[in-house]
Amino acid sequence: MSTRQPQSADLTVHSDWKPSEFTRGHFHSKSLESWTLVFGNDYIDQASNTVAMNGSEAGKTLDSSRELQITVVGRKTRREHSTPVWFVRDGKTVFLLPVRGSKNQWYRNILKSNRIKISSGKISLDLTAIPIVEPNMVASVIDRFRKKYGVADVKRYYSVLDAAMELTLP
Repeated sequence: MSTRQPQSADLTVHSDWKPSEFTRGHFHSKSLESWTLVFGNDYIDQASNTVAMNGSEAGKTLDSSRELQITVVGRKTRREHSTPVWFVRDGKTVFLLPVRGSKNQWYRNILKSNRIKISSGKISLDLTAIPIVEPNMVASVIDRFRKKYGVADVKRYYSVLDAAMELTLP
């Protein structure tokens, strides 16, 4: 295995990394130490065994998953909280639908920080989240969920349908 300095377009930004660690599209050497080139443009973080991929490869991985693990920072405790959620991907856009709508705790936490970490299989992405509250846009997300997971399951598990979240893959 060889190592090379990763480009920002190649790497997943993990929740413990800060954007200020980027310099002209490269990571500082202290961040690079645990990354090893494994295949093509993929890197593996030896500490977490998580593969960092570019956006199109991440999309392919998400397409083979039924759910994501999301991690958000608590708006009061400032501690990380993780939970599995269903999602729908459309190109570079990922939609999340909170099961209790705008009253859902992870949704309320994201409103405070606009940050979310999503993980599926060997990928992990730290993204900016955009809340969706406009009724027609929420209805569009609900329709996408019904197509992917079925009308009966969406009705069974989602009690309040007044909000959604939009994420954009790198």
